[in-house]
Amino acid sequence: MRPVQQFKKRGFTLIELLVVISIIGILAAFIVASFTSAQMKSRDARRKADLDAVKKALALMKNDSKGSAYYPNEAVTAYPGVITTTYMKAVPADPSSSSTQYVYNGAGTCNATAWPNGGCTDFRLRATLENTNDPSGDNGSPLVSGTSRTGCNISAATVALTAGYYFVCAQ
Repeated sequence: MRPVQQFKKRGFTLIELLVVISIIGILAAFIVASFTSAQMKSRDARRKADLDAVKKALALMKNDSKGSAYYPNEAVTAYPGVITTTYMKAVPADPSSSSTQYVYNGAGTCNATAWPNGGCTDFRLRATLENTNDPSGDNGSPLVSGTSRTGCNISAATVALTAGYYFVCAQ
């Protein structure tokens, strides 16, 4: 008679496999969450850079106005029509969506003959930031005397709408 052979245990138990899979799942969730946050901050940085480029193009447009004193006075919905490819190679659009566009409007003292639709001594550019905790954006906390965190004077009506907005002005 042959002696009974003992088999060595090979492989993992079901419990061990489930523990490993759950740990991998938890780590993957953390990675995806941090990646999403990084993408959001990246798009916000792009928005800020876009508005800075538009501000520079508007400064060039001002130099071409009567007396080099006026920015175009376009309706708020006219962006990007206010900036032509004469002043920028390509007019930027919001990086995340075509439905959320940048907003431009003339401000300050306006002159009806400075541009075809008039001109103003100041302007406001606005983008909506995804990261409402961004320190340079107006995240809905009270503004000091109608001044945005970027130093733009904004009207009382605009102050109520500042949650998540980033303003750029001529200053």
